[in-house]
Amino acid sequence: MQKFKELWLDFETYSACDIEEQGGMAYALHTSTSMLCLGYAFDDQPAKIIRGIDDLPKDVELYVQDHGKVLAHNATFDYRIWNYVCTEQLGWPALSLDQVVDTMAVCLTFQIPAKLAEAGAALRVKHQKNPEGKKLIKMCCQPDARGK
Repeated sequence: MQKFKELWLDFETYSACDIEEQGGMAYALHTSTSMLCLGYAFDDQPAKIIRGIDDLPKDVELYVQDHGKVLAHNATFDYRIWNYVCTEQLGWPALSLDQVVDTMAVCLTFQIPAKLAEAGAALRVKHQKNPEGKKLIKMCCQPDARGK
């Protein structure tokens, strides 16, 4: 029996593939795509981060293998990265689609904005999305003009 009800995920990745031009599946399958880090949290516990060079924490591995619910905003991206990058490159257990809850889809169902920052503002959540994070993600995750 699981001691947690839900696992929240948020991947940061790198790829030479342009997701906007090529699409999410091509991005996930591209040979250059790699996981830089994964932010995760069980239930309402503080978030933790693992890097692409770190082992998957045992509690996360067991939770996924036990078919626990996994939540992410725009979860198709996280599902693909988990299965096509982390399972293939790092040996993580496969994540099944029926485990995944997409909070962006839930927002849209209730006519809440799809973008995470706008959804958080509309719902007046305690912890809002940090706008400085986008700059850091762009610096770390997008290739420069030389493709580096």
